[in-house]
Order: sequence, then structure tokens, then C-alpha cells
Amino acid sequence: MDIVIDNQGDKWFATFGGLSEFDRTTWTTFKTQTDWLESESPVLSTAIDSKGHKWFGSNGWGISEFDGVKWTTYTTANSIVIAPVNAITKDTNGNLWFGTSNGLLELTK
Repeated sequence: MDIVIDNQGDKWFATFGGLSEFDRTTWTTFKTQTDWLESESPVLSTAIDSKGHKWFGSNGWGISEFDGVKWTTYTTANSIVIAPVNAITKDTNGNLWFGTSNGLLELTK
């Protein structure tokens, strides 16, 4: 569904089967709640912010951030509307924009 390449050259793939990372040697696939996903939902979109944090949007559980060590998932508990997140981008001020099937969402960091 989407691909992003981080500063180390690792490739992150949003797929119907979850999220996959290729670090130039090894493939790692995250697809269940024990990995980090809130549910086994397709990952639709990816982005990297100015701090190097990776962002992932799903088909229904919300938005997840990976800072290189820790995963954080933003859901209705964080006032995030749960809807398929089809696109993610950042603006020149470092704010993140999420295009969802229910409208546009801005996350200021």
C-alpha cells in the first residue's frame, strides 16, 4: 500500500498483511497485537517525521508512531478519529497531516 525509506536506508512497507521492514539484510513483519498492532488490520500509509520517527496509518485501529525503540498508538483515547488512514505527510512546520476516509486530521508535534 505504501513504502518509506528511513535515514539508515531501511525500507518500511505498509501491506494488507501488516507492516514489513527490510534492513538491507533481514525482513521483519509486524502483523499482530503482540508485535505492536492494535488488531490484525491492513497498514495503509507510512511517513517519517523530522525527528526520524516512523508513522503508520491503518484500516481501522488508528495511527502508530515508532521512535526507534518504542511504539505509541493514537486512538479514540487520544481524540483520534478511528477511520482508515490513507495518507500521511508532514508540513514545513513539522506538523503531521493524515488523510482519512472521514476527513483530514492534523497532529501538531
